[in-house]
Amino acid sequence: MSTTTQSAEVQVPPTLRRPHRFVATTRDAARGARTDEQGRLQLGGAEDVARIVVSRPQFHRALLILQALFAEAERRGFDVKVAKDSWNKAGFVAIIIRGHAYPVGISEMTDRVPMTDQELDRWRADNKWRLSYATAPTNKSVVNGRLMMSLPRNYDGRQSNWTEGPRGALEGKLGAVFTELELRAETDDRIAEERVHAEKERQLRVEEQLERERLARIEEARAKRLASEIASWRHADEIREYVIALRKRITELPHEQQDELERWCEWAETWAERFDPIVNTARIAGLDDVRDARPVFAYQC
Repeated sequence: MSTTTQSAEVQVPPTLRRPHRFVATTRDAARGARTDEQGRLQLGGAEDVARIVVSRPQFHRALLILQALFAEAERRGFDVKVAKDSWNKAGFVAIIIRGHAYPVGISEMTDRVPMTDQELDRWRADNKWRLSYATAPTNKSVVNGRLMMSLPRNYDGRQSNWTEGPRGALEGKLGAVFTELELRAETDDRIAEERVHAEKERQLRVEEQLERERLARIEEARAKRLASEIASWRHADEIREYVIALRKRITELPHEQQDELERWCEWAETWAERFDPIVNTARIAGLDDVRDARPVFAYQC
């Protein structure tokens, strides 16, 4: 299958000259790497290594497709960088469009074929400990030379995989991959805007709630001060009434006791004048939003 297949938008190079840096690191990672049971390399565990799961015969072709993909992405003004997963903080090679990261991967598909008698005997010998609860498989997966490019599974069911087969090679479908990438970026732009808008609304609700709480504190503080001032005013009047009643009684007492009680009445009158907010208006705090809005902290032991 030729690597010079011309798609509507993306040209895959025939040779790997001046590879993209992530193509080069991926190529280097394959040196000495082991293959899995299907004979495929499992690359992509390191941050600067692209996700490639193919057999060695298909590895060079996968690199050429990756080279075309990254070159086209940068030609369109996108970035190709290592992005971080928000969950486990792992890094992966991704195409970055307006801050949205889209990791790409290439894998080789497999066919299910019957196992030979020799393969079954070998499986039973290698898995004796499993025979008590598992039966020997009748088929095995074998790589078939057909490649698949994958994007992360999309939340709205949009296309995530492009495979080759009767409708053409993977090289001719890279244009469709970019069409999907740009559609995803537009959707993610809208989602990001909605999140910003939602956050602004949330912040506005928080600020409105804080303002309501501030006004409530002001009202509560003023109500408490008003009640306290009324109590002081009434108490002052009670003191004056007490002094009047006491002075009426003083005249009936011995002279030496009269002097002592008169001094007491004078002090009581002075105290009433000082603490009566109607007479001593300086005691009235007045309106002060800054003071009244201060939150009251309750300290618990």
